[in-house]
Amino acid sequence: MTRSPSSLAVAVAAGVTRIVYTSFLGAASDAGAVRGRFVLANALAGLAATLAHIAFALPRAGNRR
Repeated sequence: MTRSPSSLAVAVAAGVTRIVYTSFLGAASDAGAVRGRFVLANALAGLAATLAHIAFALPRAGNRR
């Protein structure tokens, strides 16, 4: 089964999200830290997904004529 570059980017972003989320959540000790780390993990995951989308979308957009 082959994946398109965009679905591969989504899979990579999901994997990064899972790793970042579990590492931040595991390091948190109280409820306030959990909320703060959850927000940070979501922000990092969103950034990773956005950058992956841009990286795969720009070359394709340049090839359209």
